[in-house]
Amino acid sequence: MTVQEKLLRAFESQKAGQLRQAAEGYRDILRVDASHPDALHLLGLIESNQGNHQQAVALVRQAVEVAPANPTILSNFGVVLRHAGQITDAIEAYRRSLALDPANADAHFNLGKSLKLSGDRAQAEVSFRTAISLAPQKAAAWLSLIALYSDRDPVAALSIATQALGFCPNNADLWMNLGALHRKAGRIEEAVTHYRRAVELSPRKVDALSRLASTLISKQDIEEGQKFLALAQAIEPESVHVLNSLGLLHNTLGNSTAAIQVYRRAIELHPSYGTAHSNLSSALRKLGLVSESLECVRRGIELEPDNIESKVIEGGALMLLGELQGAEASFVAAINAKGGYRDAHDSLLMCRHYQPEYTAADNLLAHREWDNRYGQALLNSRSFSLEQTTNRPLRVGFVSADLGAHPVGYFTLRMFEALDSQELETYVYSDRIGEDPVSQRIAKAVDHWSLTAALGDDALYQKIVSDKIDILFDLAGHTAHNRLLVFARRAAPVQITWAGYVGTTGLSTMDYLLADRHHVPPQADEFYTENVLRMPESYITYCPPDDVPQVGPLPAIRNGFVTFAAMCNPAKVNSEVLELWSKILRSAPGSRLLLSYSGWPDPASRQRVLLGLGDSISHDRIDFDYQVGPAGLMSLYNEVDIALDTFPYSGGLTTLEALWMGVPTVTWPGERFAGRHSLSHMSTVGLSDWVCSDKSSYVDTALDKASDLQNLAQLRKGLRNQVEASPLCDGISFARHFTQLMKQTLAKIHTSGRLA
Repeated sequence: MTVQEKLLRAFESQKAGQLRQAAEGYRDILRVDASHPDALHLLGLIESNQGNHQQAVALVRQAVEVAPANPTILSNFGVVLRHAGQITDAIEAYRRSLALDPANADAHFNLGKSLKLSGDRAQAEVSFRTAISLAPQKAAAWLSLIALYSDRDPVAALSIATQALGFCPNNADLWMNLGALHRKAGRIEEAVTHYRRAVELSPRKVDALSRLASTLISKQDIEEGQKFLALAQAIEPESVHVLNSLGLLHNTLGNSTAAIQVYRRAIELHPSYGTAHSNLSSALRKLGLVSESLECVRRGIELEPDNIESKVIEGGALMLLGELQGAEASFVAAINAKGGYRDAHDSLLMCRHYQPEYTAADNLLAHREWDNRYGQALLNSRSFSLEQTTNRPLRVGFVSADLGAHPVGYFTLRMFEALDSQELETYVYSDRIGEDPVSQRIAKAVDHWSLTAALGDDALYQKIVSDKIDILFDLAGHTAHNRLLVFARRAAPVQITWAGYVGTTGLSTMDYLLADRHHVPPQADEFYTENVLRMPESYITYCPPDDVPQVGPLPAIRNGFVTFAAMCNPAKVNSEVLELWSKILRSAPGSRLLLSYSGWPDPASRQRVLLGLGDSISHDRIDFDYQVGPAGLMSLYNEVDIALDTFPYSGGLTTLEALWMGVPTVTWPGERFAGRHSLSHMSTVGLSDWVCSDKSSYVDTALDKASDLQNLAQLRKGLRNQVEASPLCDGISFARHFTQLMKQTLAKIHTSGRLA
């Protein structure tokens, strides 16, 4: 067999993917002719494919030395150099090849990829466009050009993708890219259509199946989305991307246990995939396994240091462990890594609400900085004409991902069910994925319920504008899944933040904050960028869950000792709080302390509390628990006599749940909104004597109340009825006051012609 015949046979084996046979064929040629340029450079490509980059570079370099004027060998030299990370040398090799063969579309394309890696995006674009002009059916060049534009100019990227399909109508990757661009722009139906086309063209393409599944799930077509995800898993059961998508689905739908199993399988199969470690961390944290969660996300960061989202996950784990300084450092690192990262910045603002050292003035400054960084640039020049509303209901919109079994859902449900649609026409823009009984009740009560989780900010803004909303409510503030950037664009003439956050948003376009006299006394108005609207009684109305137990007798009478409790986020329990709790426990012999929330049973959380309480408090007097679901949590209150509040971030829903279970809360309100929830709730139900003026009063009140078991038992017996009869649970009165306040606010604006 001649050398040429051997070369041809080896090359055919290489094209068929039989790399071992091909490599042996090339080596057989080189044993006869050690300087055969084709055998050298083709063997080099195989070595590069197998990850032997330095050996590949050496082989192809020999080929170039033998045949310096061969444009194909020079182009392939660029390929192996690029794979070896030698980008500058790769660019030089491609340019030498193109000098010999300027019409080689592949060389232009590969040069573009290397130029992009070098950071020269402008020249990379020139190369991609040249490749396309030479070979317009080259889908890879179109895809690379789209990628250049997708982040900085999505409109241009969309135009390029549409143009590309004119030349490559049957390329599934292009259809998939078009779908991704539409989804990013919030055009979900178009995205679904394009993903479906990609799946039709390539039915076994798991990336297209996974993207179609996740998009369908985001628009609440959960059953169909699960079907496509299952199909992807059946095709590639060990695909890390499919497993990751499946884990995200389980976690989003609240099945963290299933998510953990999937992520562990992904890591078992692909231990170096850092994203799986970080996503496992999120699922573990939801189950309260916080130390393990922190360990997992740090492994993810180690594997993928450029995955900035992992730093946010790390910060969240540190917060739940009460390590607030470390959490803040993680969030700041994420912000700085991207020159501004809104999700991380939101988390940073939330973290600072838990920290005693930040004042109300500090809080205001930090939120204004957020607006300057992310919000101001989005304010458009669109002006609203304030329509007269005397002959029609006010159109009032509510934007939230939390209108379900969540504090915001429990705070608003009775209002929604009591509002008169002849006076207020209600529009809800719900970003919640999945349903529960609370979300179903709210959806039934309101006039218009739109599922908007899949819409981008621009698309949601356009939808709200097209609905001609008069007053638009933000129910999230800087919490997860917020839409503050929609409000930054000014989607309605009047914009109000309420119920979901603990103070000012900082946005110059947020006109009002809805509160009450307890949360924001008049002298505190200066700490809010918004004008403050005050409800006459409570700033929310409470609807307790249906499946809660009856209030049991005072446990101290049965036990012979008082049980204090705090069913709170561990981030709320700082050294100052622990110091006061220690004084109370030392002064109340035999008393116990129960802590229940996600993360409390974690060894690191337990150790922090026990150290903070001091050596004089026996460890067996402290119980750590975690109950999933409101029924389980609220049943614990039948083992509790008195709740102890935290500061500077007080209990909100937890205080209401305690009251519903007959357990009053000792609270010391601070100056910030976050520290005044319990003040408002306790005052509204007529328990102002449980509100303290300073640290000393906090300790004395807890001890005084604990010493009078007869009065405590009597209070417990009637407290649920007292709460039910109070303004806290009077949805009808709340709805009436809410309606009056909205009408008065809009009337003032009509009268003055400006927001005031």
